[in-house]
Amino acid sequence: MDKLSVVLPVHNESKTLIKTLQEINDTLYFVDFEFILSEDGSVDNTVEVMNDAENIFNLRFITSKKRKGYAKAVIDAIKLVNTKYVIFMDSDGQIDPKDIEALWNGRNMCDINIGYRKDRADSIIRLIYSRSFFYFYKILFPTPLSDPSCPLVLVSHESAKILANDWSKFGDRLSEGFWWEFNAWALKRGYTFCEYIIKHRRRSDGSDTQVYKPH
Repeated sequence: MDKLSVVLPVHNESKTLIKTLQEINDTLYFVDFEFILSEDGSVDNTVEVMNDAENIFNLRFITSKKRKGYAKAVIDAIKLVNTKYVIFMDSDGQIDPKDIEALWNGRNMCDINIGYRKDRADSIIRLIYSRSFFYFYKILFPTPLSDPSCPLVLVSHESAKILANDWSKFGDRLSEGFWWEFNAWALKRGYTFCEYIIKHRRRSDGSDTQVYKPH
């Protein structure tokens, strides 16, 4: 049976992390999986919460005393994966874990299985910025994706390692656009894409979507 790693980058999510993990855990009854959390310089008690979570869930995690950025948090987590497949999602509760099943069922159809946040629960300003960049991005990288920055992505572990290595070749840089670039590298390599409409929610704590800041 194929096994799955669920990778979540984590930064200052102490108040809602257990709730998010529990929701995912209760939903993924159809697959043998483990959580891999990559904590990135939190200044609250997120690390303590992860220690508690390790006693509740099938979970491994790494921590960082300093901010390293979203991309490096994801890439460092990939190094811990030892399952055939890995799914990435943010830890803020905006992704409904019920949507994971569709991506999982399509894992043998495409190399890159990714969500499409058709109705995004983001602020108007964020939507304007994202849509403006989207048109510029499509000129440079004509992927078939409607939402190339979606953080719900399922790929084989081998593909994840290859594309993470592609990203890492150019050294330190602003990493907030990691998924944009991840999918651009996938396009360059001739990978195939399947996109699935998913539900997008407000953050678990009710605040607007957080954006990683330059470090």
